[in-house]
Amino acid sequence: MKMDDAQHRIVSLKGKLIHDVHFGGGILGNLRAGGSFDVERREIGKGAWQITETHVHIEGRALLFKSISEQEDDVKSKFKPLPDDMTLQQAEAGLWKAEEVGDMAARDIGRKQ
Repeated sequence: MKMDDAQHRIVSLKGKLIHDVHFGGGILGNLRAGGSFDVERREIGKGAWQITETHVHIEGRALLFKSISEQEDDVKSKFKPLPDDMTLQQAEAGLWKAEEVGDMAARDIGRKQ
């Protein structure tokens, strides 16, 4: 675990399962040794912290039969401050516009392939 001492914030958590973990004696489920997780947070604005990276890699079973396999790598970036006088409605409109632009870009990429 890493801490930001000045703001008393957790910056990152990392861990790895070194042993199998059994829930309810293994009947409810288990996680296999070797699984790992890594979560990072950053200050994206004055006093505003966000989870910017999540990496989870685990395998196991739930209720004896259900296989669990979580392989997630999620990185968030390009945070930008918004104007202080922006209303909720303006922010919502901006999100819809950004989504439309992203959809158009995805369609353009599909055409080029």
